[in-house]
Amino acid sequence: MHIMKKTITTAIALFLVANLSAFQFGEQFSFGPRVGFNMTTMTNPEHLSLTATNGINPILKGGFQVGILGDYEFEMSGVPFFAQLGMLFNSHGTRWSHEGFGNETRITIYSLQLPINLQYRLEVSQDWTFLFQLGPVMDFALFGREVTQNDRGRQDPHRMSFGSDQEARRFGIGMAAGAGIQVRDLQLVIGYNFGLRSASHDAMSRPHGLTITATYLFLWNAVFYR
Repeated sequence: MHIMKKTITTAIALFLVANLSAFQFGEQFSFGPRVGFNMTTMTNPEHLSLTATNGINPILKGGFQVGILGDYEFEMSGVPFFAQLGMLFNSHGTRWSHEGFGNETRITIYSLQLPINLQYRLEVSQDWTFLFQLGPVMDFALFGREVTQNDRGRQDPHRMSFGSDQEARRFGIGMAAGAGIQVRDLQLVIGYNFGLRSASHDAMSRPHGLTITATYLFLWNAVFYR
């Protein structure tokens, strides 16, 4: 419990430090809620396809994300870009079927995620804009559950433990890329996340998968300085 509180405090502190400094810019800073749907799995980095490896067949597992995001506009060589930093409560995981045995393992990890995106926007009209984004994602695992089901349907659940000397790592990092559209203040993005670090101390567990997110942005000045 102490480790979980420390993890949550660290994640919130990073989010606030990165975003509070942007509030002074007023018209250039926006913020808003984000919700999304994940389809993820965990595989060996040498075998990222969904085909069986060593008798283990990875299957995509559904999850969700919900949280808040800050959006800051800046220029780079005269070209406008946007930096986005979010703080999300996220669920992701995997399903593994074991060929020849009829067994299945389901893993679900709940975490705090801090995505950092560099976003480029191509304006098509006053209301429509294409979005392209890329950036790292930091992941702080909070708790998780692993359920093994045998060929007779009997389930054996257990709570996962996180830490340097436990079965799973608490901290993870990855890269995310995505593209989508913005309709007025609503952003809809389809992305792909690729873990750069194994979720456990086993090489057969690097997370990756698809995300679909919706973010509604409020201009900071319009909300607090009317």
